[in-house]
Amino acid sequence: MSDRSARINIRLEAESLEKVRLAAKAAGLTISDYGRRCILGQPSPPHANYEAIRELRHLGLALRNLQADADPDMAAKLSPLLEEVKRAIHGLGS
Repeated sequence: MSDRSARINIRLEAESLEKVRLAAKAAGLTISDYGRRCILGQPSPPHANYEAIRELRHLGLALRNLQADADPDMAAKLSPLLEEVKRAIHGLGS
């Protein structure tokens, strides 16, 4: 896990802050995540990708829960599905 203890404080006019809030919301990110990506030159995923990634993560969690409760044969059959979900998430940029 990364250590995010360092901070940067930025002063903005209210109008500029509202633009940042709207841009972060449009990208499906928190203001902190949006600012971090902008400062580091990392592209923000389109909002559609954010939603898809979120749904895929929920699907992956459901599959892991099923796998944990399944008999060994079924658990083995679920493994490739979990890997496919991971590849899909990675392909969308997260």
